[in-house]
Amino acid sequence: MARTAPTATLLPNGTVRIVGRSERVSENGLYTGIRKVLTSTEVYNPATNEHRKIWTGASSMKVARFDHTATLLASGTVLGVGGSAGDSSETHILASVAIYEPSTGQAGQAPASQSPGGKSPATEKK
Repeated sequence: MARTAPTATLLPNGTVRIVGRSERVSENGLYTGIRKVLTSTEVYNPATNEHRKIWTGASSMKVARFDHTATLLASGTVLGVGGSAGDSSETHILASVAIYEPSTGQAGQAPASQSPGGKSPATEKK
């Protein structure tokens, strides 16, 4: 399934977690002008060239988003910040913060950012 504006994060175990996407909605092969934003997640293992699709459950994002940032923290946790949500007619910038703990496979929410944004670089403060 094609993804538009996801993030791909290299995890400490060597796999890549791909999250967030915007998908064009088509009818009879024609683009309708509507975009659907989903919470789906995929994990890619470069060592085996295997994709594992995780569409539901604890490891999916709680808030659908695209054009967000994903930062791998020193602890191994992935922090997803900002981005956009909504369809083509009503896209809005998110202040919500997503967290993913690879060691448990659990995804959740953190306190919201005070300055919502999309495509902003995020780095860990040391």
